[in-house]
Amino acid sequence: MRDLSNYNLESLHRDVGLVLYRGREKDGPGQVLVSLPEAESPRREVLKRLEVERVAVQRQVDC
Repeated sequence: MRDLSNYNLESLHRDVGLVLYRGREKDGPGQVLVSLPEAESPRREVLKRLEVERVAVQRQVDC
C-alpha cells in the first residue's frame, strides 16, 4: 500500500462502506484516487467489493 502521509485527502464520494478520496501531494503536483473502507474494521462484504474494484481497475490498466 502506498504511504499517503504526504497527501492531503479530500472525500469525494461515500457509498455502502467505502469512501473515495482524491489525494493531492503536499509538496508536488502528484494526485491519486484512493478507495478505502469507511470503518476501521470493515465487514467482509466491503472488503470483497474493494477487491472486485481493484481487479477491474487492474484489467483496465493492463489493456
